[in-house]
Amino acid sequence: MQYLHHISIYPPRILLFATVLVTFIANAGADTLTLKDGDTYSGVLVGAKTGILSFRTQLVGKIAVPIDEVFGVSTHNFVVVALKDNTRLPGRLRSRDGSIFVVGKGGKDGWLKVNLAQVQTITTMAASARDDAAPLLRPPAEIDTQGSASIGYIWRSGQESFSGPVIEIELGAVGDLGSLTGRIQAEYVGDEAKLDRFAEAEIRVQAASQRRWSPEFELEIERNRNKALELRTDFTAAIATSLVQNDKQSLDFRVGLGVAYEEFDPEPLRRDEGRILTRRPGESPQHDTDLNLDLRLQYRRNLYRGAYIEKILSIRPSLTDFGEIRSRWESNLYVPVSKKMMLNFKVLLDHEGDLPYRDIDELQTGVQAGFKFKF
Repeated sequence: MQYLHHISIYPPRILLFATVLVTFIANAGADTLTLKDGDTYSGVLVGAKTGILSFRTQLVGKIAVPIDEVFGVSTHNFVVVALKDNTRLPGRLRSRDGSIFVVGKGGKDGWLKVNLAQVQTITTMAASARDDAAPLLRPPAEIDTQGSASIGYIWRSGQESFSGPVIEIELGAVGDLGSLTGRIQAEYVGDEAKLDRFAEAEIRVQAASQRRWSPEFELEIERNRNKALELRTDFTAAIATSLVQNDKQSLDFRVGLGVAYEEFDPEPLRRDEGRILTRRPGESPQHDTDLNLDLRLQYRRNLYRGAYIEKILSIRPSLTDFGEIRSRWESNLYVPVSKKMMLNFKVLLDHEGDLPYRDIDELQTGVQAGFKFKF
């Protein structure tokens, strides 16, 4: 019951905490991008160059679109729009009635209409230059959050095979200080006594940075009784960068250090399978603490009519227990059904070497299909 208390209390608190933080950060404002096909994104305008506009969203990641596909764009922060005739326009971007304006000095009431076809570059103004910028018309503060809810059916194999419905909720926001994502996932495996067999929750914060590398912090909580893992709390501090970024594909890389606290309990597996799971020499029967190196690659490729694939590879070798390594490979295919709904197909490979108990499968797999709703 002690372990049930841990897992039943932590995820709801995390989701509540994430919701509060999302609302707080969203109050700082967010940029908005609208495409001619009707898709709308909230996040941060990275810039524009050679006819390509780069935009970072928390839920979708960094995207690049041709300027001629942009219907409207609005920014909370200051930008400098450089036209092909060498004119430079400092201000904020605003969209109104299908037109785009620079809100600042010039034009009627400080609104100057801009033709994107004549734009050479768009860059974010340095903080030191903001005080020297011309007075701008400041819009009222807005709360702009992003979120999604996914429902589906998952089949897992490992120490014991399970299948059942799964639900995932994700909230995100981007503001002046950075971005934040909160996510929680739970599965039902068809047996009330095993309702809490699998659960995951995480909070990720990425600080805003004008440099190539951005600081990133992540708190993860996991429960997986197929590994005899009652609870794992993993805190990671890292730096992240984009290795490839264009209108077709992107590749992001993260490196950092993490501290993991783990609690184990083999009794559920012993009851389910009647096995005697023996403890490995030198391993604690109840808990463990590790310092890990965190390496992560995230790849995305845009396909036809808004469909895309996303692959994530995470490797975490232990720096305190030689030979202990955790790795996870996840592949997702998203196919749009409507403006707010997508089909999702997922394949998951989860490997964890040198588990504290013998006779536990180190490689576990999962296959999932479902729907993702954006709101």
